[in-house]
Amino acid sequence: MKITLLASLLTIGLGTTFATTSSELFLSNGLTGGSLVACQVTDPGGTLTLTSTNGGCTLLAGYVSASSNGFSITGGATFEGWTVDIVGGTSYSPSSVPIGVDLSTHVDCTACTLGTALYVDFSDVGFNTGVTGFSTVYSGSIVGSGNTSEMAYWGSGLMDTTNPIGTVGPLNSSDGYGKVSGGGAAGSSPYSLTLDEVFTASATDDYFSVDGNITGNVPEPMSLLLLGGCLLVVGRKLAARLA
Repeated sequence: MKITLLASLLTIGLGTTFATTSSELFLSNGLTGGSLVACQVTDPGGTLTLTSTNGGCTLLAGYVSASSNGFSITGGATFEGWTVDIVGGTSYSPSSVPIGVDLSTHVDCTACTLGTALYVDFSDVGFNTGVTGFSTVYSGSIVGSGNTSEMAYWGSGLMDTTNPIGTVGPLNSSDGYGKVSGGGAAGSSPYSLTLDEVFTASATDDYFSVDGNITGNVPEPMSLLLLGGCLLVVGRKLAARLA
């Protein structure tokens, strides 16, 4: 749904050249229609570009920077009444092992609408590590009475949620941690990884400091040795029978 909505967004080009990254950072209030407020961050051709829905990028411009492997928002930017101290999305494409993507977020509900969520998404493409599945880890601290959850996905394009890896949360204590594995196997053909962090404040000045990541799962060396040993035994028995 987010990809469809982005087709009609107003583009604000900042005109500054950076190292090209294929990733995308997306902030929104999670609503639809005329109530949607969002900001998409990309850098097509190596030019940092903020694409706004209903003025979502207005107060973020000037606080966003790009690198060759992701984006960051720092310095106390404002989005829908949330103070964004840090949002940092990092991609390690084309490898998803030991980490494919990582998203760190520090936000404060200084003047946000209570009960209305803040969504922070980060996605990248071009991963080619063949894996047996994926794991996502989400951890952080909460000051106040709010809660946060994280959803992780893999697919074929940016912000593709075709294959859910799992959901961690909601976390609502001062310190929380969760890990989920799933999503099924992904071959070596290029695939995408997407993280979606959701924050809901119950009181003004609820503060969240979290980090989430996705990593590809590969067989452990001991498992590979055991598998190799089993195949060797089976092969010898088969050869003896055929002799």
